[in-house]
Amino acid sequence: MKIIIAPDKYKGSLTSLQVCNAIQKGITAYDKDIDTAIFPMADGGDGFAAVLKYYLHSDTVFAESEDALGRKISASYEWDKKNKTAIIELATCSGIALLKKEERNPMITSTIGTGILICHAIKKGAKKILLGIGGSAT
Repeated sequence: MKIIIAPDKYKGSLTSLQVCNAIQKGITAYDKDIDTAIFPMADGGDGFAAVLKYYLHSDTVFAESEDALGRKISASYEWDKKNKTAIIELATCSGIALLKKEERNPMITSTIGTGILICHAIKKGAKKILLGIGGSAT
């Protein structure tokens, strides 16, 4: 028997790779003869860049940016040097998870921080940008 394990994250608790590993561990604890294959998934929100890093073996690039309220932060994106492709996850700087409940107001939040990461990637030489736009604070 072969079981394919392909979940998204469990928001707020486990990344998709952690979910894959936990399910795989449970299956093999039940029966070591079951063949499993893990395929972490992402819907474009939190964890999007990490999942693509898993498959593409990209490098993590850090850049100064800002959160959805304009506060300076250090954010990251993935860089596929071979294909000159930047993998940018909006949630890393413009994400709702970065704000306290009382700060969440789409009438005053912005995605400028994501634009800053895009500009950074273009200056780095990106010819292609994969942009995950889930998890936005806007």
